[in-house]
Amino acid sequence: MSTTLYNPANKRKDQLIKEFVVRTKVFDSIMKDIISSKYRYPEQHYLIVGQRGSGKTTLLHRIKYAIEDNQDTSKIIPLSLGEEQYGISELTNLWERVSEILEDYYGFKKLSKKIDKALEEPNHEEECFKTLITALNEHDKYLLLFIDNFGDLLKKFTDLEIKRFREILMTCKHLRLIAASPVVLEEVLDYQKPLFEFFKTISLKGLTNKEIKKLLLKLAELNNSTSKIKKILANDPERIEVLRLLTGGIARTIVLLYNIFLDNINGNSIKDLQLTLDAVTPLYKHRMDDLPKNQQKIVDAVAKSWDATSVKDIVKRTRIESKIISAQLRTLEKNQVIEKISTTKKNHLYQIKERFFNIWYLMRYGRKYDRKRVIWLVRFLESWCSKEELENRISSHIDFLQTGEYDQEAASLLGEAYLACKSITVDLKKELLNNSLQFLPKELTQGMNITNSDLFKTAFEYYKNKEYDKAIKYALEIEGNRAFEFLTENYYRLGDFENALKYADKILETSDEGEDFGVRGAILHKMERLDEAIDSLQNAISRGFEKVYAELGVIYVKKEQFDLAEKTLKEGIKTESAKSSSSHQLAHLYEIKNMKSEAIDLFKNAIELGNSKANLCLARLFDKNDDFENASYYFKQGLEEYPDESNIGLAILYFENDKSAEGERHLLNLKNSENSRTQYAAGRIYQKYTDSIKKAIQHYKKAVNLGYSKGYIKLALAYAINGDFKNAEKSFLMAYEKNQDYSALIYLADYYRDNNKSKEKALAYVEDAEKNIKFNNKEKTIFATTLLWNNQLEKSVKVISNVIKEFVQLIDQIEIKDSTDKNFDMNDYEGIDLDFGFLIDYFIELISSKFYHVALELLKKYELIDVLKPVYFTLMHFMKEEFPSEHLKMGSEIKEVVEQIIKDVNELRISREE
Repeated sequence: MSTTLYNPANKRKDQLIKEFVVRTKVFDSIMKDIISSKYRYPEQHYLIVGQRGSGKTTLLHRIKYAIEDNQDTSKIIPLSLGEEQYGISELTNLWERVSEILEDYYGFKKLSKKIDKALEEPNHEEECFKTLITALNEHDKYLLLFIDNFGDLLKKFTDLEIKRFREILMTCKHLRLIAASPVVLEEVLDYQKPLFEFFKTISLKGLTNKEIKKLLLKLAELNNSTSKIKKILANDPERIEVLRLLTGGIARTIVLLYNIFLDNINGNSIKDLQLTLDAVTPLYKHRMDDLPKNQQKIVDAVAKSWDATSVKDIVKRTRIESKIISAQLRTLEKNQVIEKISTTKKNHLYQIKERFFNIWYLMRYGRKYDRKRVIWLVRFLESWCSKEELENRISSHIDFLQTGEYDQEAASLLGEAYLACKSITVDLKKELLNNSLQFLPKELTQGMNITNSDLFKTAFEYYKNKEYDKAIKYALEIEGNRAFEFLTENYYRLGDFENALKYADKILETSDEGEDFGVRGAILHKMERLDEAIDSLQNAISRGFEKVYAELGVIYVKKEQFDLAEKTLKEGIKTESAKSSSSHQLAHLYEIKNMKSEAIDLFKNAIELGNSKANLCLARLFDKNDDFENASYYFKQGLEEYPDESNIGLAILYFENDKSAEGERHLLNLKNSENSRTQYAAGRIYQKYTDSIKKAIQHYKKAVNLGYSKGYIKLALAYAINGDFKNAEKSFLMAYEKNQDYSALIYLADYYRDNNKSKEKALAYVEDAEKNIKFNNKEKTIFATTLLWNNQLEKSVKVISNVIKEFVQLIDQIEIKDSTDKNFDMNDYEGIDLDFGFLIDYFIELISSKFYHVALELLKKYELIDVLKPVYFTLMHFMKEEFPSEHLKMGSEIKEVVEQIIKDVNELRISREE
């Protein structure tokens, strides 16, 4: 961590000025006052108050630099004492130190000697000050003194010295003070103290979401990482919001986030949270170490309570007398460590003021369950016309077969003719064949069949449309071993590597070809069976199939055997068949090793060898390094060979670099693409980067019309966003009809509920889906919510109880794993889905229906109060009469979330009444 993070004074002046993009209103206000001051009389003094890390020191330095650079303030000497002045223990020392700085840096020659002489006088403090003011008069200068951690300095002075200091500040026009403190000083708050209400106090509050984004973008600009931060802001804005709530918007923590985001472009609030906690440990540990023993115990008790707690509870935890605790709490409150929450009774509640400090404490010193609560919180907060005519005729023929109103021989001949038609689907042919076999005599149906050619043709059509599961369905019916290679390829593309390997092994039962070993090696690679993959690929090479050098090199990279990978890829470059792909993959290896120039050269070499795909990789490399010009150049180089991917890359590049017009131009280039996935991608880009949901819908429609039936779900959701209920409903049903996608019925049921329409139909759809597929927890919850909407409370609670039981079991798995593995990281634990957001919808429906006690019983029975804290406090809001003080225990960090849930409940009630 950079030392300048905690010591802005060590940061270069130009760097601090460039990075100063927040607290600008405070800065402008103070500077306007300074510039307009005439110094005929003593001027207003300032005290800047803010939590540690809120930007006080940075603000002081920014004002100092502005005065140094402004011609209108040439008579002002901005003098900063820094945060720690161990040599100053009395007021006289202050004038000595100021004089030393004036002599050393501002040309006040021999001032120190004059001060030394004044020190010999009985009233040496007064004489030293007079000497200092005389020197300022002689130089026609005024002193603006910056003092950080002002409270620490005042603690060193006697009461008489503080009174004397106040007298000087009130009467001397040559001296003006801008001080900073992490707490509101007792000397300023207490009316019996000399400095009571003496300063103009400015409080630095936490940064807003907008200010945080502004700060991150400025830091990114200064570090050539703008596109990376923009991607985070565009793709994961909730990370900013979650951490704003948890940190209180402390500027220093936000600067920490900048580096965290760069390292975890693809990280989370939790990983972000965990990394941030590591980064602030020195600061927070120092804060705890500075507290007296009793205050440490009280802070420990309050922090581990997490929710606001009472003095009575603190007494139980600490075994300290209540009188002592109350007195210490008042001190901690003044020092902004503890926050008091007033109640209607005498028993007030207390919590840690800075919630992020509380989270840090729980994560470092709390029991395992306490740490989980922080994680839950962070987590509290995805035809042809002629063909049609022919098909109608066949359907009519089948109907005639079923009625028996036909001439058998004529029906047989007509059936064979229909089976020979090339444009008829295999499924319709199968239906025709099955009915013919059922209703016609055997002697008339001999030889009637679906040929391998028909099956393969249909399978290949699905393969071309990338519908590999359907291609497999028909290929499996092909007789003999003629379809093994085709099945291997389709299972591979479908991602079913177990079956792909099964058929690859079947091929090798009768083959010793290097290419077949190469295919097997590629499958094993995908299965992460790397040692077996290496063995198969080496067998391929030994049999002369050298094309696999690149694949073999990639596997060595995965095993982090970089030297072996480099050696293998260099061998591949020597061979004609693998030269291009090996150059390409070696470039990626050098990219990993941060050998940027070598990677660029190899990508260019691969391009020269005819590997035009390398244009896209090179473009992405330049994009990662914020080289917009080269990124756009190489994307354009790939336009001829890969027009769709290149236009998609260019569109995203331009949108993310604030060139929306150019981005739209490249999206327009995709308008006539006949690739269904390209149209789908274009729809996603329009939806993400533009305000045109209508254009997104146009592309999604084209995608499904081109055969990408999986796009119906996105199309339906886009229609829903656009408020087009009829088409949204139609598209959900199409998603079900085209793909037998029962999840589409579930989405549709939930969409009905959102729009308060067709609740009986919604329940019928969910029940139909429940009979045919195994529901995940989210789908079960939609089922339970739909039952509740249909006034089937008992059945609904039974369904949701099973969901909650499974959820609790998952939590138990984590706790067991955590207790047995010191290095356990919940984010890395595969197989556990802790997404509980869908449960919130259920509780909102439950609360809006005024089933308060049912909701409370569920939360208590399954110990979900801590896990679903915002839901619990929402419930307490509606049960105030029964539990008058409970909702007051809510922490400030979830207040916004609870208010939103309350709003959702009220809006749902209104919609149900309409």
